[in-house]
Amino acid sequence: MDLAGYSSRQIGAVVGLSHVHVLRILAELRKLESPLWPKEEIRSTSHARLLQLLKALESGVRAGDPAAVEEARMIDESIRKMYGADGPLEVNLTQTTQQDLAIQDMISAAKARAATEKAQITGD
Repeated sequence: MDLAGYSSRQIGAVVGLSHVHVLRILAELRKLESPLWPKEEIRSTSHARLLQLLKALESGVRAGDPAAVEEARMIDESIRKMYGADGPLEVNLTQTTQQDLAIQDMISAAKARAATEKAQITGD
C-alpha cells in the first residue's frame, strides 16, 4: 500500500493500526533490501510523492509564504539526498605550466640519451 502511494493513516485505517505504528513498521521495512521492495522502487515512489508535495506548495511559494518556502526547500533537499546530489561540486582542473613542459622535455632528452648509450654499449 505504501508503494501505491497510500499514507500511513490510510494504511493504518485499512489494517487496524495507528499511523504511528504503521510508520514504525515502514521505517523498519525500508532498512531491508527485499525483492518485494527494491530500493529503486522505493526511490521512485518517494520521488513521485515529493514532486506531488512540491506541486501542492507552488502557489504558496509564489506568494512568498515562509512555511511553504521552507517546506519546498526541505523537499528539494530530500530529493538531492535521495539521488546523492547534495555533496560538494567536484571540479578537476589540470593546467600544464611551462615548468611541466620543461620537465617533460628533460625526461624525453634523458630517455633519448639512455637509449643512445645502451645502443653504443650493446652495439645495436
